[in-house]
Amino acid sequence: MAERQPTNAAIAILFTVILGSILGHAVVVYAAGVDRVNVVLYKVSSHPPAWPYAQPLAVAGCAIAALLLYSAYERCRKDAPQRSCFTVPLALSPAALLLPLLFMEPSFLGALVFVIAVSLTAYRVAVAWPLPVKLPWRPGPTACAVWVVTGFAAATTYFTLLQCRALNTLFLNYSDWAIYLNVIDNTLHGRWFYSNEYGGNYMGHHFMPGAVALLAPIVWCFRSITAFFAMNAAVLHVGAVIVYFFGLRRGVPPWLAAVYSTVFLLHPSLSQMTLSLYYGFHPVYLTIPIVCLWFTCYDAGRIKTAMCLFLLALTIKETVPIFFIGLGLVLISRGDRRHGAWMSAIACVYFVLVTFYIVPGISGETQYHFAKRYAGLGDSTAAIALSPITNPRAFFGALLRPHNLYFPLLICLPALVTLPRNLIWLGAALIPILATGLQDSNQLATIALHYQSEVVALVMVVGMMGLTPDRRDAAGWWDRVARPIRGTAPEATQYRVAAGVGVFTAGLLSHVFFGLGYVGKNYSADLFHSPQFDAAIEQFKGTLPKGTTVTATPRIAAHLVLHNDVYPVLSNPPSQDIAIFDLDDDLAHRETAETYRRRIATSPAYALSSVFDIGGHRFAVYRRQPPPPGGLPEFATLSDEEWARTGEVIATDHVQLEARVTQLPRRRSDGAQNLELTYRVAAEIGADLDLVLEVMTGNPAAPAVERIALHFGDGYLPAYLAVPGDTFRHQVTVAGPVIRNAMRLRVRERPAPDYTQPAF
Repeated sequence: MAERQPTNAAIAILFTVILGSILGHAVVVYAAGVDRVNVVLYKVSSHPPAWPYAQPLAVAGCAIAALLLYSAYERCRKDAPQRSCFTVPLALSPAALLLPLLFMEPSFLGALVFVIAVSLTAYRVAVAWPLPVKLPWRPGPTACAVWVVTGFAAATTYFTLLQCRALNTLFLNYSDWAIYLNVIDNTLHGRWFYSNEYGGNYMGHHFMPGAVALLAPIVWCFRSITAFFAMNAAVLHVGAVIVYFFGLRRGVPPWLAAVYSTVFLLHPSLSQMTLSLYYGFHPVYLTIPIVCLWFTCYDAGRIKTAMCLFLLALTIKETVPIFFIGLGLVLISRGDRRHGAWMSAIACVYFVLVTFYIVPGISGETQYHFAKRYAGLGDSTAAIALSPITNPRAFFGALLRPHNLYFPLLICLPALVTLPRNLIWLGAALIPILATGLQDSNQLATIALHYQSEVVALVMVVGMMGLTPDRRDAAGWWDRVARPIRGTAPEATQYRVAAGVGVFTAGLLSHVFFGLGYVGKNYSADLFHSPQFDAAIEQFKGTLPKGTTVTATPRIAAHLVLHNDVYPVLSNPPSQDIAIFDLDDDLAHRETAETYRRRIATSPAYALSSVFDIGGHRFAVYRRQPPPPGGLPEFATLSDEEWARTGEVIATDHVQLEARVTQLPRRRSDGAQNLELTYRVAAEIGADLDLVLEVMTGNPAAPAVERIALHFGDGYLPAYLAVPGDTFRHQVTVAGPVIRNAMRLRVRERPAPDYTQPAF
């Protein structure tokens, strides 16, 4: 027996060193090496360590730290010989999940596994800590409540400012947030539920009377885009405050409830949903506080209030009932058959009535519009529902795509440590997760969009339950798996400290890797500190008389939603008083926008009134008025002889475009060179063009390439309206001496307009 103990100790030390080394390698590769994590495409970008000794030092450092942990544990184990010498390597055992990553390039799956492994390791090490944990100071409920409310206020303030800055940098789209604001604004002005973008009653697109009723007072009292953004940030994060008091009621210590609520605020999905890529607010966000309040009321026995919240939630959006169908089934499985059956039945009937009858009846379509997103499973609602049987290849092919694994894991990640203690509640998330993941597009199952709103609230509430597990839940299996000491259980205080350590580690790492925080792998600091164009935009808005109707491309339309009656160009609306085209809005590079511009530009009722720049975006504004006298440039038409005497010929990417460059004689004092680019239309062009002049400068042996982006005709005339012989000139500046015969005009065609559509 005496010989066996040193052997066991040696094996334990060996495994401790190996696991610590694996953890050190992963820290270098993922914590330091991964630059960006894309939560839509599920890809990462990374770089090798800049310092060649970083990796071996990190591996050695983590191995030594693991040995120090083992040594500290062994010193304390003398007072408790019944404890095993394998406790420390068992506590570090989640690091073994990182072993396959040693042989793989950095990947999204690797980043996800890294966060899971480190969080579980932190939790298990805290559980195995040999000394009794005694907190020297425990803040009371008031101090903790102040902390949570302050965190909520800070998150609301930051993400309100982030939305304002995203708008003022021409980043935010008109869709979807401004669509909802427009519907509410129209309702307040007597055009009930009318959408300028949809061109009719928006309830035929999304049935959301409850959302309009809740938001209309806010828009009426605070007729401001900033106030709307503040509402968005507050709705997303107020669940943390609700869950804090929910935890207190269930007996969670205030300090631990405050830690968990902080993790709620750090949930990566909340920060991502604030901007929702560039779509902004969605009414379904209102379900986050409603679901949190429902659990609070249900747990307190206030069934009538909970049922009123349930009925309100159904009216927020037509997709919400599928969540409550699952929640009702969970209640039935937990023994509350009466309320569970009523919830499931009411939600099911409401969903069928709205999606099969009310929405199609308002829209005039034969079926629910968004059923088209499941076209790969079937051509009708019945076919889609029966696709697991009638079309199993398509169903399971869609189900088993990788993003359907990443998506729910990312939602559950912050509550990873405590969530499994009440897994049965997650049955309510099954239908919404399947409904999102089975859509034809694989880019909709992402925490950067809004489809998981109810599930995020559910996960964080259930995670708080895990800090005080319900006796009716079979949580023992997770306790046996999660704690490294077989057959023993930590004291209540030690478990709570360990849970706090694990939850905070998971929450912090998930935010850093997958959230849209100020710092991290998806940091928003660049957007937060980017140049603001609000002054120039406000000056331009001053030229648009209030009461005039406007059509506009998406990003400038977002600024006009409460200023003018604005119609997005991409919805192909009827012609309005003014048409505004942002030629650098990539969201408008579509056939619809190009066709609309052609119909305006060729209409005798419209004239191009101005062309100007704001923040690197080129705008062309058309108005119903005669053309301004002398306000627009005249385009020359050069003969072949005149063209031959113009500068140096350069190559172009377009056979119907000829180009030449002239080096202007005036040199700048800073060494820069002024050039004049001249290009001529050789034959009719079917689409508008984006131009990029490539110039080689500096030393011919090691030249630098400068690229200058230009608009055809400087934005005054789209290429498809130019006639053969039309000639255009641009003066540009490059940083250094130009290398002759080393220039090229790159040309990219935009989508061609539909020539069958007549002018307005």
